[in-house]
Amino acid sequence: MRETLLTGITGGIGAGKSVVSRVLALRGYTVYDCDSCAKELMESDPALREAVCSAAGRDLYSSGTLDRRVLAEVIFSDEARRRNVNRVVHAAVRRDIEALARSCADRLLFVESAILVTSHLDEITDAIWLVTAPEPMRMQRVMQRNPEMDAARIERRMRAQDGEFAALPAAKVTVIPNDGLHPLLEAVDAALRRLEAAL
Repeated sequence: MRETLLTGITGGIGAGKSVVSRVLALRGYTVYDCDSCAKELMESDPALREAVCSAAGRDLYSSGTLDRRVLAEVIFSDEARRRNVNRVVHAAVRRDIEALARSCADRLLFVESAILVTSHLDEITDAIWLVTAPEPMRMQRVMQRNPEMDAARIERRMRAQDGEFAALPAAKVTVIPNDGLHPLLEAVDAALRRLEAAL
């Protein structure tokens, strides 16, 4: 039986979920970054490598490492294969998180992902922190860190993510405002106190 309390950290582009994750990591908490861990698993897990190739209908490792250019060609040209690749990668990430939770000595474990619902991670988390900020502020943050992205492209990303957060299980969600009006560290501390009280 898992005794670690698993909390998902999510939020739209530019909201600041990675900032919250860095705050937690600096305080000594374990934060599982789904994006980077998925990339690592796609390189290191033989079963996942085979499953990804099967889902893509192509050998994606002919050079010994994942050919991301070929993978991009597949997933952007074939919706069914894109869904299949995502399904096997998301399943591998869930298994990896559950294994970490079983072996982890920490009572609190955090998982950062922009797609908790799509990846079904909302189903295995005990709590969810939704990091929020006003859209103009999010737009400005993204344009500052990614000058190549114009406002229209960022807007499309925001709209594409809207359904993801609307589908979060409301009973699990704690909103963490990162709007410059409410002190972020105080919001994180308050949310941590609620988690610790649940242990």
